[in-house]
Amino acid sequence: MIKLIAFDFWGTLAIKRNPFFHFSEEIKKEFEINLSKEKISTLYQETVQIKYWESQADAFTEFARRLKISPTKDNIVKLIGIRNKSEDGILVFDFVIPLLKKLREKRYKIAIVSNCSMFTYQTIKKETNLLKYIDYEHFSFQAGYTKPNPQIYLELQRKAKVFNNEMIMIGDDFENDFKAPKKLGINAIMFKTYEDLLIEFKKYNIEL
Repeated sequence: MIKLIAFDFWGTLAIKRNPFFHFSEEIKKEFEINLSKEKISTLYQETVQIKYWESQADAFTEFARRLKISPTKDNIVKLIGIRNKSEDGILVFDFVIPLLKKLREKRYKIAIVSNCSMFTYQTIKKETNLLKYIDYEHFSFQAGYTKPNPQIYLELQRKAKVFNNEMIMIGDDFENDFKAPKKLGINAIMFKTYEDLLIEFKKYNIEL
């Protein structure tokens, strides 16, 4: 029996107001660095997204060092500006709040598992009321790991006190949200559309 339903955030519960503005691409272009967009994204996850920081300046100074960009004041301001622009506005999908309300009425526990910095988290709290419907916040900066590291799932499982077969992970990234939990024996659903999600729910006897 399913007791815990965990959701990814970006692309599953919400999107950025400007989804065509790509953080890694803009950094590569602005600083003319010889790194792939994937590598830039990975470095961001490994620095900014896995811990609490005293300030954005501290976080992005370390990120600049990892990118081998001179951590001058101007460069740090540019990096922060690019990141802020990439996350300028959060649009929660229309189906999300009604869905979370129904799931809680049915006594399911709800979690978010997302690669997310403390700065993005502050924006989520400021611009949405989403977190009031979440029982377990499990963002990477809180956990100390980013997906697909298995520890991020195992720690949530311990926190929620559920067995593998009592948990479902739902997200739009195959490696992070589907393959990684499946390797641990955790149920997983690839998110495509709300209608498809309802069909998948029925396979787990989740009727709404």
